[in-house]
Amino acid sequence: MKTGNNENSLKEEIGLRFKRMREEINKSQKELAIELNVYQSSISQIESGITFPSITALNYLMDRYHISSNWLINGAGTMKIQDHDVVSMLRKGENLDERYINLLKQMQHPDIEKLIFARLLEAEVFTKYNKPENKS
Repeated sequence: MKTGNNENSLKEEIGLRFKRMREEINKSQKELAIELNVYQSSISQIESGITFPSITALNYLMDRYHISSNWLINGAGTMKIQDHDVVSMLRKGENLDERYINLLKQMQHPDIEKLIFARLLEAEVFTKYNKPENKS
């Protein structure tokens, strides 16, 4: 099974969205690299479609700038996390964990598995930070 072309295409698409996101948050490659605690060349490699962003980077961008990993990875939805994204799926009772675990089982490529795992973490963080407050 050939995955090289698909993987390269995915890296290029993610790289383009990553650059767009970086420009949207008004950061230079160097500034973002400092925030993510990586070399500037790492940011350049992501934007050039050479490598995937790390899960750590995805989590930071989600927490700090509310960047949707679904948008960054899949190009789906909006750049910024919206209420109608993960939170509404959780409110509808969709079992995201089971859905994504099944995807993980189907995926054989470690980089793709990491990207899907990042989406699970996004759902977990949003569940944690968007619980309705108990008003007694």
